[in-house]
Amino acid sequence: MKKLSLILTFASVILSSCASYKVVPFKGTYLEPPFKFTSTKTYQQVWDNLIDLFAQKGLSIKLIDKSSGLLISNEIVIKHTVETKTGSLVNSDAYIVVPLLYNKGSMISKPINDNADITGEWNVRVKESQDGTIINVNLVNLKYFTYDAYRKIPISTPLVYFKSTGKFEEMISSILIK
Repeated sequence: MKKLSLILTFASVILSSCASYKVVPFKGTYLEPPFKFTSTKTYQQVWDNLIDLFAQKGLSIKLIDKSSGLLISNEIVIKHTVETKTGSLVNSDAYIVVPLLYNKGSMISKPINDNADITGEWNVRVKESQDGTIINVNLVNLKYFTYDAYRKIPISTPLVYFKSTGKFEEMISSILIK
């Protein structure tokens, strides 16, 4: 049994050392989900403003349930960016930042082509409390698309490692808190 364990450990070390890409850690500070804030407005005012915001920004709604305070957008394209070597954002208007990758230990590459689409859904939950109206904002079901030239079809891949820049959440909070 020890021999099998040693062989498996050795094989996993060998296989993991063959991987050529390693994630570059983020240098900037970003939001950790969930993004939560409280408004002094009534539930009804917040709900109406949220619906207006989605309509004004052209975000179609997949699910809307006022009784539970849940609003989920349809899948939309999410503006994305990467960090520079100093940790600032290449595109300061982006909603998410994705990490760069080390390629074979030295060269840095982008994990996603600048022209590639990243899609996701905004999940907003509104609820009443003693302190006011609580709003939770989460970005869920992110994926990016690459193109398989051989089969001539787009390939969807879940996007797991990303951080929110806070731009979308700030826009929502500025409208719903006022």
